[in-house]
Amino acid sequence: MSFTDARELALINNEYGAVAAGTRANKFAGLFTTAPADDGTGGVETTYGGYARQGQTNNTTNFPSANPKTNATAITFPVATTPSPSKVKAMGWWDAVSSGNLDSWAWLCDQIIPIAVGLDTGDIIYAPGHGWANDTKVIVWAPAGATLPAGLSAGVEYYVISAVAGVSLQLSLTQGGAAVAITANGSLSIARSRFTDINIGDTPSFAIGGFSHTID
Repeated sequence: MSFTDARELALINNEYGAVAAGTRANKFAGLFTTAPADDGTGGVETTYGGYARQGQTNNTTNFPSANPKTNATAITFPVATTPSPSKVKAMGWWDAVSSGNLDSWAWLCDQIIPIAVGLDTGDIIYAPGHGWANDTKVIVWAPAGATLPAGLSAGVEYYVISAVAGVSLQLSLTQGGAAVAITANGSLSIARSRFTDINIGDTPSFAIGGFSHTID
């Protein structure tokens, strides 16, 4: 999970300069079908029937003191009366139940490998320690200050192919398909996708510990 640019500026000005960052008495979780940019713009929330952001009192009961920070109580959204128009790909935290300021957001994923390398020679991604078999769906994004390998896009679901456990893999846009061509070397974060369809009768939720935010 990452802070938006505006929230990062507020927090660092508080740490260096003692400028009040604005404490959030309540935080409101929401779901994105299109993820936002680092500046917090461009995100599109799901519009499934019944959807609404879910508020959490911002205290150490709901968010115990720790790094990484996780939720100690479940976050449960309303049951869907109509489907989401597309897959839910990310979650965010706002300071209001509607509109308001987006403070932070994250892709829906797990088994994150923070730093991997993609090479144009052989279209290979070196992801030390990965345990994914072929056909696993994964996503990629650029680590802070880095550039994705040319040919790959953040937030797109790829299938693992040519997996060498703990070492390397290739990515395909289709199950068992051809490798995506990497045309320039780059760095990436890679993780197992947890993008999800929301259908009628579904109740989206994050279990205890289902979200995590690390500052290092």
